[in-house]
Amino acid sequence: MNNATDYPHCTQLPLQEYVPEPDYLPLSPELQAFYELNAIRRKLGLGLLAQHAQLDNAARNHLRYIIRNLPADTNAYGHAELPGKPEFTGIGPTERAQFAGYPGTAGENLGGANAAFHLSPAFNFLNTISHARLMLDQCATNIGIGYAAISDRGNQLDPLVLNFGNLFSGAGHTICQKNSERFYFHYPYDGQINVPLSMTPEDPNPVPDLPKDTAGHDDWMRGTSAVVIFGFERSATIEQIESSVTEMRSGQALPVRLFWWKSSQYPNPHRDKHIAYLVGYQPFKPKSSYKVMVNAVVSGAQIKKEFSFSTR
Repeated sequence: MNNATDYPHCTQLPLQEYVPEPDYLPLSPELQAFYELNAIRRKLGLGLLAQHAQLDNAARNHLRYIIRNLPADTNAYGHAELPGKPEFTGIGPTERAQFAGYPGTAGENLGGANAAFHLSPAFNFLNTISHARLMLDQCATNIGIGYAAISDRGNQLDPLVLNFGNLFSGAGHTICQKNSERFYFHYPYDGQINVPLSMTPEDPNPVPDLPKDTAGHDDWMRGTSAVVIFGFERSATIEQIESSVTEMRSGQALPVRLFWWKSSQYPNPHRDKHIAYLVGYQPFKPKSSYKVMVNAVVSGAQIKKEFSFSTR
């Protein structure tokens, strides 16, 4: 995973407010994801991510591994590669990035570019818990993206691989982007429109109590809302947190799950102490506006925030 283990003792640099133009093909899913993600990071006050050719190569290498080993190996479509398999370049994302020459560590998102809920690439991944965690990582400085149009046993996969990279300083510490000590962000951002109604499915499933559909599968469409994310400075600790979501037209509160590191019922699956995720027990209503209130104690400071968004 792309999580600076030496934070906050890593080498902290000012936010990247400018990065060079990428060289992904025009109108490609790679280019779309790059622009979308950096636009969101800028909006939230996170530093931008710079394209890195070696991370691009690592992403493309992993796509070649997936293509070469499907359909015989059904586990090929995943984050791990098996030594001895064709096109093997490393077991995990960091090993594959370093095989491609990247001088740091890497985390990876992998999923269908436009499959779930017909969202565009970055917004599809951001409507999750584990995938969004990497996309909004305050420590990440680089990104590499690869895409392939492929199918498996009649299912169109069209995988998009996003590699998020951290470089090392000369002293061996991770290089991180630095936010202020009182930094706070939320996603969706205030006034955001076209927010999806339900959460994008992800594997492994972080939501333990999803209802089942008629086929006995997890019912993401009926049992979740889109994800709402509350994040604080990377070294901060959420000590208490509560949140409410209210449909503005009716004044009706949405029953919600709140995932955070101290929760016994809905623990943050990665135990990150600086970030929390809200997922409703039912979907948002279409073409509706919602008000979110969050009340938290973070590293001894009382935080009260309110924002709103509207659904697609």
